[in-house]
Amino acid sequence: MMELEDIDVLITSKDFGFDEILFYTLYLLLILIVLYYLKKQVKHKI
Repeated sequence: MMELEDIDVLITSKDFGFDEILFYTLYLLLILIVLYYLKKQVKHKI
């Protein structure tokens, strides 16, 4: 729980859009994970 609070403090203390950068980074990671999963599924089908 302490770690989550520390992250919240970091996000709120940065007003230049740090939370937006974090959001896009997580979004890109999610896309990469999905693409990797789909790639594995295709390999199994072939």
